[in-house]
Amino acid sequence: MLVNMQDYRPDITKKLKRIILTKESFRIESKTGLGKSKYLRNIVKNPKFNNSFLKPNKIKMFYIDCNRFYKKSTKQFIKIFGNALLGKNNPKLTNIEDFLRKTDYTIYFFFDEASLLANMEEGVLNILTALMGSFKNIFNIVLISQNFNFLEKPQFLYIKKQTVLTLKFTPQNKKQINNTINDFCIKFNIRLNKKQVEYLAKKSKGSPLVVKQTLLKVLEGLSLQKALNQRKTKIEPKKYLEFEKNQKTTKQNLREYQKFLTRNEYLFLEKLISNIGLIVTRDELAYVLSPQSQGEGVSNEAIDQIISRLRKDLKKINKNIIIKNKRGVGYYIEE
Repeated sequence: MLVNMQDYRPDITKKLKRIILTKESFRIESKTGLGKSKYLRNIVKNPKFNNSFLKPNKIKMFYIDCNRFYKKSTKQFIKIFGNALLGKNNPKLTNIEDFLRKTDYTIYFFFDEASLLANMEEGVLNILTALMGSFKNIFNIVLISQNFNFLEKPQFLYIKKQTVLTLKFTPQNKKQINNTINDFCIKFNIRLNKKQVEYLAKKSKGSPLVVKQTLLKVLEGLSLQKALNQRKTKIEPKKYLEFEKNQKTTKQNLREYQKFLTRNEYLFLEKLISNIGLIVTRDELAYVLSPQSQGEGVSNEAIDQIISRLRKDLKKINKNIIIKNKRGVGYYIEE
């Protein structure tokens, strides 16, 4: 599912837009665990960002994880690189050059884990250098790495000179990391109170990876504090596979309801069934409706109306699911 990139890391998007409009190659410096790969994969494919910014400025962006180049060969590089750019299965270098010669767009290629380029055949860097030199301001690359020591190697001399601009991928701010925590809690069906969310946000130091690792350990039955301390230890496969199985079973069982319910009704039913025997608070239901705002602006009346319609629609299709109300708290389905 694509993220709304105007809501997700708008601080990074603002800087990215400014640098891209220079039509120069650049670097993105990022430590592991800050969510940069997720961000870049999404923004490259995001229709809203494409229509509102890329198309009007005649820019196209492509993303490649250098881990894909497992053979380290020039031939494989051309195949993967050309396929991304042209959509052809077995492109030739001449096809790529012809495309760049005719296009009126500025092309940006994002190379994630760019340090791996140093391990590839010499022909790969020769191709990148030649394309950057021949199609100045038409073909640009973005190198993404934790550090750029590899650029000190002689074969990177030209590329180093052409990638002077650097965008630093920073940790998520308080609001962003809170949203990340809530998103993972919904995905893993984990309940944290406000103090626990604040505690995890502080300890994570804005790293989505720390949040994910911690909550995966919580799935094993650890307390939040112990999970933080043990987050890097091996996850017990049996517990996680059991969680995955339950998630898939719940979604499969709910598919038959989709055509009879509105989107909001379906989201509420999914949340309630995922928490059978537990009360789902109004705050949790509000967050389901509007995760970007953490449920702010969703009134109790709106929630009650959706529940009321959901009950009626379930009755219409003869589904014996009874949604009960805990006054002043929320709703639940008994086991």
